[in-house]
Amino acid sequence: MRDSIRNLLSISRLGNQYMQSNKPWVLVKGTPEEKSRAGTVVSLSANIAALLSVLLEPFMPTTSRMIKTQLNIADETFVILDNIATYVKPGHKIGKPSPLFQKLETSLIQELKKKFMSETIKEKSKSPPPTSSPQVGSSDVEIEKLNQMVTEQGLKVRELKMNKAEKSVVDAEVAILIELKRNLAVKQGIDPSTLIGGGKKKGKKK
Repeated sequence: MRDSIRNLLSISRLGNQYMQSNKPWVLVKGTPEEKSRAGTVVSLSANIAALLSVLLEPFMPTTSRMIKTQLNIADETFVILDNIATYVKPGHKIGKPSPLFQKLETSLIQELKKKFMSETIKEKSKSPPPTSSPQVGSSDVEIEKLNQMVTEQGLKVRELKMNKAEKSVVDAEVAILIELKRNLAVKQGIDPSTLIGGGKKKGKKK
């Protein structure tokens, strides 16, 4: 799974580099040949985005659906074929573009830190959850949903690190990921300290 995500993020990074290096927003203001080139760059970039939405489906279904909606293409179109496929045909009209991820402002980062710190203090004041059976009232649906949220947040953290985002932004997203993992552990009847910061480093063999 980790290798799949790494390859997926590499496609995303290369697609972004392709768009940024060719600068279609500049080409479209130039000669007829440059305008034609701008169309080619935008078309290929849109198809890369479409391909990413297909590959993202098992890991980040919500983000995958957002890309499909923005591209304005039906779900049945998004399949992996043996040969190279053109998902976005010439002349196709895409939907309204919008950011896939929310930008974390400093005020929001501080708010999240306070929230997670207070919840951690409350959790430590309680007795540890039983480790032999899942939490009473927890359903498979809740656990599956938390599993999905952990996967999506983990992908988001990896992408931020690969794109060398600001440390404060990465730290805030990591805090969210840790909290999601803690909640998942509680639902599964596992002591969170054994999964999050509770392990000891193994010594080297002499």
